[in-house]
Amino acid sequence: MKIFKSQLTLLLVLTLGTTLIAGSGSLDKRRAEAFPKPDENKAIEKIVESALQPVIAQPGFTGITIGVRRDGKDFLYHYGDLKSKGNRTPPNSKTLYMIGSVTKTFTATQLALYAQQGLVTMDQPFQKNIPALYQAPPADPKSTITLEQLATHSAGLKRDSCAKFGPDSNSANTPSTPNDGFTLEDAELDPEIPGCTPLVPFYKDWYTATQAYEEYRCQNGYAGCLLISLPGAKHTYSNFGFGLLGLSLAKGGSWARLLRKDITDPLQMSDTGIRSQLTDEQLGRRATGHKGDGKAVPDDELEASTIPTLAAGGALWSTPDDLMRWMTYTMGEYSTSLSSLLTTVLKKRHTFAGDHHLINKPGQTDSMALGWQYTPLNRGAAKPEVVCKNGGTPGFNSYVGFIPKKSTGVFIMANFKFAKNFGASDLGLAILRELDKESKR
Repeated sequence: MKIFKSQLTLLLVLTLGTTLIAGSGSLDKRRAEAFPKPDENKAIEKIVESALQPVIAQPGFTGITIGVRRDGKDFLYHYGDLKSKGNRTPPNSKTLYMIGSVTKTFTATQLALYAQQGLVTMDQPFQKNIPALYQAPPADPKSTITLEQLATHSAGLKRDSCAKFGPDSNSANTPSTPNDGFTLEDAELDPEIPGCTPLVPFYKDWYTATQAYEEYRCQNGYAGCLLISLPGAKHTYSNFGFGLLGLSLAKGGSWARLLRKDITDPLQMSDTGIRSQLTDEQLGRRATGHKGDGKAVPDDELEASTIPTLAAGGALWSTPDDLMRWMTYTMGEYSTSLSSLLTTVLKKRHTFAGDHHLINKPGQTDSMALGWQYTPLNRGAAKPEVVCKNGGTPGFNSYVGFIPKKSTGVFIMANFKFAKNFGASDLGLAILRELDKESKR
């Protein structure tokens, strides 16, 4: 792959070392295209750099990769620094970033595959594959939570919390706070909690901060789970729900191992996996995550993957090359053995008003597919729509979005925490809007 580099005046003003790399990536040979000449990139480059201005001005800005799929060609743009601000080492197409909740789109595709293979049904209770775990009383309505409801955030589960926390004090959509200082360490080690066993070594990680997942240590964890609403009644975004989905799909075993065998290996995404799956060489290619104040996030605070049953909700690491492959696969831009799943994955399942959920709120009713969300591209207009998903972990932010049937897609991988007033979703939508306008000129 040829690489073109150019210094950006925008970043030079801020005294940041910046490199632009554009290319087709290491994608499937069946759809390999000729690399575009630099002059052919100018319109896209200008759009990307313009949209980046409010991001680069953020105090915590460190490094970012932006991928663009346009008219059958792929472009990668890398800015900033890989390890720390000012080190003048930009990321590249093989840099590993945590992709957070974009992981959920992989889990949802795995659900579609297993449904196609007859291993599960969309409407089966999620406990069917894990009869010894998370059983609600038979008469309890939450015993009817289905796999589809988990995959579409309609199970009525809270975002990040469950049994050990009482009802929310302010809003039904606000995560609870822990009672009496209860922590994950207590849940793992306290023999007074029935059925509680230390399934994996305990490490401090980003879920600890939410104090929300001690149920995963306990066989009776789901039985006490409080619901925001009855299953199927409302849209209630839930990381916890996707953790349960992965647990059920793997029948209590390794979700990450099965994902690699069934999804990422067939798509030749060899750099995508949870931390325990990465080789030493891959670990050496990881970007360093940074907080909003620009400070590096300690390595032992990053890892959702240290709790295997949570991995399906947000633990994957990936590279720009691999995420480009994932986006273009989902866009239906090339044929693979998994292409037949896309009709099931991208089917709209329910609509909801944008309020407390996951992405930029454009002011219209949104729709939920399996793991993916549909939202209008432009405020006040129902069409065109964007299929999208974003993600965030301490130190990393991500976004994937595309306009169906227009061969236009954007993804973002960043090793810093975006400011609340302009997040990864805002940046992705801003680029997509300008690409859509430019295509009409």
